[in-house]
Amino acid sequence: MSAISPPTYANRIGVKSDTVRYWITTGQLDAVDFSKNSGGRPRWKIFPEAIAEFEARRAAKPAAPKPARQKKYC
Repeated sequence: MSAISPPTYANRIGVKSDTVRYWITTGQLDAVDFSKNSGGRPRWKIFPEAIAEFEARRAAKPAAPKPARQKKYC
């Protein structure tokens, strides 16, 4: 799999492309800017390794078991 654009990734996971760009600009999702001008509009590309790391960090984790309740003796 090659690098994909934020709108493509957004469609794949069912969120808006602005959300994916937010994750990129805040450093939550690694991406590379392929724009020709360094001061111009960014042209982000996201590599599969970055997607795998991002999804692993955000994956649901199993809940910790609740401690057993103590019986009250009256």
